[in-house]
Amino acid sequence: MTVLNKASVLPADLPGHLVFEFSRFADGLMPSFALAAVGAIRKNIHHMVTRFDKKLDSAYVANRLITNPPEDVAELVRELLVSECDNAIGLESVADQYLDKVAVGKWLSKSTDVIKPQAYGKKIVDMPLLFLLLKNGINDRGVRTDAGELIGFPGEQRNKVSIALAGDEGKSKEAELGFSRLVVFKREAFGDTKLLGAEGWLPSLTTGTLLRLREGEANRYFICLTPACDTLRLLKETPFVFLEAVIDDNCYSLILKEEDGNSRGLYFREKHPTLMTYSFLPSDNHQRVRGERQSPEGGRPFFTFLTTNSNQRFTWLGEVRYARAASEMAKLAGNWMRIGINDSEYLRLMENGKFKV
Repeated sequence: MTVLNKASVLPADLPGHLVFEFSRFADGLMPSFALAAVGAIRKNIHHMVTRFDKKLDSAYVANRLITNPPEDVAELVRELLVSECDNAIGLESVADQYLDKVAVGKWLSKSTDVIKPQAYGKKIVDMPLLFLLLKNGINDRGVRTDAGELIGFPGEQRNKVSIALAGDEGKSKEAELGFSRLVVFKREAFGDTKLLGAEGWLPSLTTGTLLRLREGEANRYFICLTPACDTLRLLKETPFVFLEAVIDDNCYSLILKEEDGNSRGLYFREKHPTLMTYSFLPSDNHQRVRGERQSPEGGRPFFTFLTTNSNQRFTWLGEVRYARAASEMAKLAGNWMRIGINDSEYLRLMENGKFKV
């Protein structure tokens, strides 16, 4: 929000001030992309409204009346609209224009006063190397010059790129943590996600829900791995499966922000995982497990889930994007499904391209 004093800003100068203030929204690659994406959706509103024609009203109502639970149909239509928004952004090539090589090159050129070269071994991450990375990309060994010469760049040193771009290690860590949370979380309890919109919104317990359990002075963290289809149409007390996370702020699978503003790293073990089962009662109206809103006096509202089998109250920390939660499930399954030696070692190496015939 911007407040202008009428005595210091002449009416004739007001349009210029407004344009300047609005331009600040687009100051950066990511803000520019977001604004352009919103603009693309707005440009395609007519097409989107046409797709959701009133002729479909009877079909929607019919499906809602014969579906159990009926709220699933409204959720389906919401997802269809989100898909149309994605189509609009794709049709206008927003990502190509605002996030691809040309845009990044302009950003690098504009940021020369912020970028601070970083040494690794006898080499250095500087503007020439950054532009070389942008132009030629990187592989497991490093980056090649235009002449084909390899500049070694080991993986354990590649964080120097982020530090150089941010200007120092503290700013780099803050930016990387924020980006990591954006990638992992669909919704956050104590992050940047807007949660308090329509009256009565409550989180549902589903695949990827992240919960915290307080036991004495210690916190335990769990991610729900119950398949999403098994979290709907619930008529009675239902058990949910959770994978417990290990607290590790140095080596983690995801990073979250807690109510005190501090970041917490959580690591999900593929080998020797701790799996827990807790039971919950579904909401009669929605036939799914819904959270309860807690509104402490003078504090920030938050949501909890109460178990039925142990009467334990979990704090809702957010919802991990489905693909990421499914990836953790796949890692567990892959580890458990290891068969051992079941083939010729020569044939295995041949399949991996280790030999030339």
